[in-house]
Amino acid sequence: MPRYRLKFLLQEFDLPRGEILIGRAPDCHVTIEDPLISRHHAKIVVSDERACVADLQSRNGSRLNGERLRAEAVLKDGDRIRLGAQELLFYQVTEAGRKARPTGFMAVCRACDTPYPQGAADCPHCGTPTGDDTRGRCQRCGQVTEAHETKCGQCGARIEREDDTISGITLEPRSNWTLQLLTEVIDKALALGRLPEAERVMNRAARELDERLESKAGVEIKHVAALCDYAMRVAEAGGGPRWAAWTLSVFRRLDRVPPPLLAARIASFARSGGDAIAIEVDRFLEDTRRKGGTLTTEEVESLTTLQAAARR
Repeated sequence: MPRYRLKFLLQEFDLPRGEILIGRAPDCHVTIEDPLISRHHAKIVVSDERACVADLQSRNGSRLNGERLRAEAVLKDGDRIRLGAQELLFYQVTEAGRKARPTGFMAVCRACDTPYPQGAADCPHCGTPTGDDTRGRCQRCGQVTEAHETKCGQCGARIEREDDTISGITLEPRSNWTLQLLTEVIDKALALGRLPEAERVMNRAARELDERLESKAGVEIKHVAALCDYAMRVAEAGGGPRWAAWTLSVFRRLDRVPPPLLAARIASFARSGGDAIAIEVDRFLEDTRRKGGTLTTEEVESLTTLQAAARR
């Protein structure tokens, strides 16, 4: 009889015969701490002849090899299952007697800040000896925490260190489709009039982009532009001027001038949005003046709009 295995990040485990539930709930067989994953998100059913995957009417849906999963599908070796912002690899075991790698807590390398399975002698990414490095990452804000800490020093959230889940921490993937998925969720929440949910996901998306800009990681400008548009939509739906200030800060850090239409939307908050947006507009204009260079007609139009708002 064929044997199947599921791989998630640096962890993998055997799939027994029967039904395997995947989601955020602790009663799932595979528990993944990700706010974009439903409590009972999907299931894999393994029989003597085959394995099938099905979405359990999750809020954000499931994808199989990039395609939306609308009905139960038979899994093949090498298939990729995407749930929320996470991707799992399904494959058939061919070698006999291979021992499954245990699941459990993920530590964070002190040298390269990359997650790895706790218990490894060296970081599999940079080779640094791990020693007693048992740092984790806060599930709410992503802040790296030390082994002795029970609360996150940044947001105050309680640090969970459970060994009975596939991942004891929330990991932020660094691929562009993460931003794309987050914008899809924000769009859906705004369409349904769920501003608090849209802001919650927007916070995560902004943190993801901020970290990537700070680390100089590659990011496609089309995803940045889409995310900034949704940030302004959240601001205009009642989220307030802080999202307008954040949007302008993104363009400042990218050394770019926002297009005229977006500049006008930002300026509408700058005229009456308080100190935060006013400070960011002044900083943006000062940085632009200091760098100098030749501007296009559209860039001049955008700067003129922001300057007019700053003078009010």
